[in-house]
Amino acid sequence: MKVVHYAFGNCINIFASNTMDWKRVTCKKCQLDKEQIINERIATLHHRFIRAEENVHNFQNQANSWSEIAKIVKKEIERLNITLSK
Repeated sequence: MKVVHYAFGNCINIFASNTMDWKRVTCKKCQLDKEQIINERIATLHHRFIRAEENVHNFQNQANSWSEIAKIVKKEIERLNITLSK
């Protein structure tokens, strides 16, 4: 399976809104420096789910569909009490 990376802000919004257009954006994580990453927890969450996508066969064992994965991510965002900016 081809690894798909997501743009820094957009991936969080895609997960939170349950939008399943997973390949819509490309990864810009390498272009971000520490001054651009304001919320470290959002950055950590972003990279955590890039790793999950890279190991998607393991991650799918925890969920029956991409919709279930989106629900897991949304719960994690809510648990971390992250406010999304649009």
